[in-house]
Amino acid sequence: MNNNERYDLNDRLIHFFRPLDAEDPSFPGLPEYLGFNNEDVGDCKYSALFLLRCCIRNDKLWATWSYRGKARSVYGPNPAVCFTEMPFAAFVEAARSRAKKSEKISIYGLSFKKSELFTMGARHVIYGLSNPSAVYPDSNNGGARIFEERYLPSSEQFRYITYNPCISRPVDWTHEREWRLPYRGDLSKYENQISEFGIVESSNDVPGFYLSKEDCNDIGIIIDKKKDVNKILYDILCLIYRGTISENKYQFIICAEKIKNTKKYRDYYQEKKLIKKSLIPIEDYLKKNTKLAFSTKEQIEHYFSIVFEKIISTGNDYTYENGRCWIWFYNVFDKRVLAMLNEGLLIINNENKILFELEPLDSSLPLQMQEEMIQNLSDIIKKKLKIQCGYYSVRDSKDCNDVPYYCSQDLGNLEDLYYNKSNDC
Repeated sequence: MNNNERYDLNDRLIHFFRPLDAEDPSFPGLPEYLGFNNEDVGDCKYSALFLLRCCIRNDKLWATWSYRGKARSVYGPNPAVCFTEMPFAAFVEAARSRAKKSEKISIYGLSFKKSELFTMGARHVIYGLSNPSAVYPDSNNGGARIFEERYLPSSEQFRYITYNPCISRPVDWTHEREWRLPYRGDLSKYENQISEFGIVESSNDVPGFYLSKEDCNDIGIIIDKKKDVNKILYDILCLIYRGTISENKYQFIICAEKIKNTKKYRDYYQEKKLIKKSLIPIEDYLKKNTKLAFSTKEQIEHYFSIVFEKIISTGNDYTYENGRCWIWFYNVFDKRVLAMLNEGLLIINNENKILFELEPLDSSLPLQMQEEMIQNLSDIIKKKLKIQCGYYSVRDSKDCNDVPYYCSQDLGNLEDLYYNKSNDC
């Protein structure tokens, strides 16, 4: 037995997301724009599930100063991403216990190999300093808290956490078993936006790490509820088909609600078995079905020819607007949609809309006419092929990532897959 294969140790690190309240002094701030399909419902509350999906969809792990009240708890010149070394069972048990006391934690997070994060620069934290004469920086009204170099090198200050178990109200965060990954890139754009506007424009402007560009290919996802599994799978599949991430970037999804007895997984080897049992069957989704893909394409084009002749024959006048219209397929899990995706017949835009560009549809036609054709065609597809779909169009452009765009609003029970809402929990 390896000395590290113990119930109280782990070779993985978890970054968990906690619910946020914009009215809380500890609120770290969120970008103004998180993507059109990540919706702020406007109640100043942001669920942990919402933040997890934002992270996955934006392919970015944000580095912050981890404010407590209005003071930074990450010292030094570098913001950081925080992790816990708690094994899975301990993490779930602690999260459930602390959540009941309204503490800032949840069972929604990402699990990484410790060795891969170490290579990226992550280190375990330092609880307290051994120099009794060290001068500690004050809270600085929310600004930087930096030790003099003689007490702790600035490059290591991101690791420092206050620790004093000897005072009347002990300060002790050792239960978090914390590791931190510092962001050492340029902060000027981020700081300028905060200084001028009090908010950053988009996720791209927040310091952090694009997971697709980092050498970590064994990421796991931990969620609380069974109803959220398909939402996470939807996000992952869209990223794969867009070419943003590799097929092996995310390896498993563990759902805490499915586990009746977490004590079983306190054992090191049982945790490994749980991970193996929770592997994402990506290969099942990526299997080719060429016959189904091209027969579906031919059927759709046949139905389109009928719709085209019908609308052209009406002789209706349309106000001319330039643009392009696509069929928007709502459900990435539909077997016909998957077959067409796996043959490269569909595209997914930056907002995770699964689009089919009809070759026979002349993009020089008025946009309103194109939209009418696709809407009529979508009704036939829903009836004949049982594929849930609608239209998607962009004005004054043939690029599906441009704006302004227009689209159907009848997603029905698939709305929670496509839209990530801030109050979803």
